[in-house]
Amino acid sequence: MKLMYLERDPLSDQISSSESVIQIVFQRFAGHKPNTTPMRRAYSHRSQSQPLGGHSSPPFGGPSSSTTTVALGPGHHQTHYGTPTAHYDTVSSILTRESIDTDDSSVSDMYVESSAGVHVHDSKRVHLKEYNNCFSGIAGKLWLMDCTSIIFVAEAQMILAGFLKYGLITPADSRLMAMGEKFVMEKNAYYCMSEKGKSLAGWPSSGSGRHHRNGYKFPTSNDSRSPHRHSSAIVGDNKQSRLEYILGDPALRLLFREHLAENFCDENLTFYLESEKLLAQFHDLEKTQIPTLQKVNVCLSEAWVVYHAFLAPGSASEVNIDDLLRQRVRERMTSEEVDTLSISGLQYAALIPTSVNKLTEIVKLLNEVRMQVFRLMASDSVPKFMRTAKFLELGIEI
Repeated sequence: MKLMYLERDPLSDQISSSESVIQIVFQRFAGHKPNTTPMRRAYSHRSQSQPLGGHSSPPFGGPSSSTTTVALGPGHHQTHYGTPTAHYDTVSSILTRESIDTDDSSVSDMYVESSAGVHVHDSKRVHLKEYNNCFSGIAGKLWLMDCTSIIFVAEAQMILAGFLKYGLITPADSRLMAMGEKFVMEKNAYYCMSEKGKSLAGWPSSGSGRHHRNGYKFPTSNDSRSPHRHSSAIVGDNKQSRLEYILGDPALRLLFREHLAENFCDENLTFYLESEKLLAQFHDLEKTQIPTLQKVNVCLSEAWVVYHAFLAPGSASEVNIDDLLRQRVRERMTSEEVDTLSISGLQYAALIPTSVNKLTEIVKLLNEVRMQVFRLMASDSVPKFMRTAKFLELGIEI
């Protein structure tokens, strides 16, 4: 299943809850039409002929996966999950299907297709009143946890509360209404899609045709941006300024990332944002009059992570940059390994300025790569993104 990736703040790592982000998430949450299809789940029965202690087969008889560990630098390693191996269990499994209760909190794998939206009841009686297209609090939580990049339940609670705050859903119970914008993630708490929510999602209207998607709320060019980006006005056909604007708004950045993923180049944006965090960390270190060796090494370790993820030979998400610049980065990072070994016997006080100098050189090179990737996205990806249906339906100009 393809997850919906929710953008996080580069510094706080918090998911944005701005109105524009909430609206885009809600569109996927609601789906293009009410998802009233009965939910069913497949599961596997172990054959009685399987011996005790034998190898258990992966879910649904699928392949098992392998893991590999690569070095990130002196004393640092990172685990990557490799491609599935060809091993299959010889024990046969019988796949059966069972109906599941979409309001059951024990269900954690009922969504296998995120684009269909949350499962809603076509008709549900709540306290002697009939409601159409309503969903339970637990079903809303499960969709967000299963179909998006949300990690913590509190983050799902925040998004669902945003649906209430901006009038996209309404409680189906007067007791829930008394709780204001607090969303109750329970089996017996029901919510309905509001007319505003149906319109935003483009659901079929009660008459003929469909609702029109509208009502997006995006900040103006005068709104605040990330403190570590250049704040530039959106002027004329300045492609770099347009990219600044897109990166400065979490909702546009979310759509832009999806566009890049569809064109198999989302590693450019991921690298840009990760290197931006490294740059911010380095600037904070520069403000310290006497940095500790521990803080310097933490920053060096982050640089190693970025290098191995995006620039090292065989990187899983290698970015497309000039070969000469790539070679300069690789030569410097390779020499950093040698330097670390050669200075291991020096006194602690002498290590700090040496490490700071190395870190400064590495960050300078990574920033060159960052700016080259930025220019590539601005000149190639932004014009294509602005011609997509997802962008055009926003009805905004940048």
